[in-house]
Amino acid sequence: PGGNLLDRGVQYIQENYADPSLAVSSIAAAFHLSDKYLSQLFKEQTGSKISAFIEQKRIDLACRLLRSTTLSVSEVGVASGYALTHTFRVAFKRSLGVTPLEWKKVHGEGNAASSSELENERG
Repeated sequence: PGGNLLDRGVQYIQENYADPSLAVSSIAAAFHLSDKYLSQLFKEQTGSKISAFIEQKRIDLACRLLRSTTLSVSEVGVASGYALTHTFRVAFKRSLGVTPLEWKKVHGEGNAASSSELENERG
């Protein structure tokens, strides 16, 4: 039974990861489970934490948006499921080792960041 539940949970995350309110607690509530049970099940079945899985989905989306849109770093953070730009920057740097703006300079179309983005990145 855990595998089917896990598949449904993963599907739920894939459909909702860009929602800043998505958290282990909201996923557990959607499936009428405790946070602890859902976290344990996910870890046992996948070998990783559910929060890390959500974060990776969000960072992957952020990279796609940074590469292919003209959205600012702040706008990309919100579109990727982060309510706060600071939280997005910290998660991005933890995941990829560079800030979103540094990544965008190397990988983004046009490879140009606006001067306002440069100022925000420093601040």
